[in-house]
Amino acid sequence: MKNIDNAKVKACRMSSFILSGSVKRFNSGSELVDNFFKSEALEFDEKNIAATTIYYDEITEDIVGFYTIATGIVSIDTSKIDLKRIEIPTTRDTMEEFPSVNLNYFAVDKEYQDQRVGTAMMYHLFLDLVKSNYDHGIGFSCIFLEALNGAYDFYEQIGFEPIYPYQEKMYLSSYQMMMSVNKLIDLVRLDDGFY
Repeated sequence: MKNIDNAKVKACRMSSFILSGSVKRFNSGSELVDNFFKSEALEFDEKNIAATTIYYDEITEDIVGFYTIATGIVSIDTSKIDLKRIEIPTTRDTMEEFPSVNLNYFAVDKEYQDQRVGTAMMYHLFLDLVKSNYDHGIGFSCIFLEALNGAYDFYEQIGFEPIYPYQEKMYLSSYQMMMSVNKLIDLVRLDDGFY
């Protein structure tokens, strides 16, 4: 394991990252995530299908982690959820589709896991999204993701909620989760963030 305190971490878009050997060495422990990162993320980033942000150590040139986001629409069957628990952006009965920022992939290299790196990366993403919302008027109602089974607790700890909580007992390979933009803004307003 490498100590994140010894790293000089920088963030950049994947399309501007030139250390392809570092990409090949990345290992989050999830074959699905690693295959996307090594095989498709660059093309998606260059074609603006989805934007991938890389966090890397300037000293060792190791990739610490990455996330990939894209805009989308989240469909929520409001008849199957507890409206007191999940904050729906409108009270309009006929509206069940909402603009979202989709967090498609999120990973930390195994060498840097269990050091709160993922939490710091997520907070950086949250700051960027709130800034986009305020500074550029980019409207979205929530961040949406499908948490892989092993990552569910991490996302829940950060503040994401399962859209359909009854799925928790089904032992699925992934779970739909979201965080409303209002909750996101409240988290970013906290003086100490997640720390």
